[in-house]
Amino acid sequence: MSPREQLGGAAPAKRDHRQEVTDSIVKMLEDGVAPWQKPWESAGMPFNPTTDKSYGSVAKSWLYDASAFFGLD
Repeated sequence: MSPREQLGGAAPAKRDHRQEVTDSIVKMLEDGVAPWQKPWESAGMPFNPTTDKSYGSVAKSWLYDASAFFGLD
C-alpha cells in the first residue's frame, strides 16, 4: 500500500497537455486567429536587451507562442 493510500488521499488527476494545446488552438481558430501566423510587424529577432545577445531557438519559439497567446503586438 502506498503512503497516499494509507492516508486515504486520492491521487490528483493528471493533466492532458496535448488536449490543452489542442483546445487552445481550436479556440484561437474559432476566434478568427490563425495561431501559426504572426499578427504583428516584427522589430527583428528577439534579444536580451541587457547583454545584447540573441535568444536561442527554444526561447524564441516560446516567446512567439506566448506573444500569440496573450495577443501582444
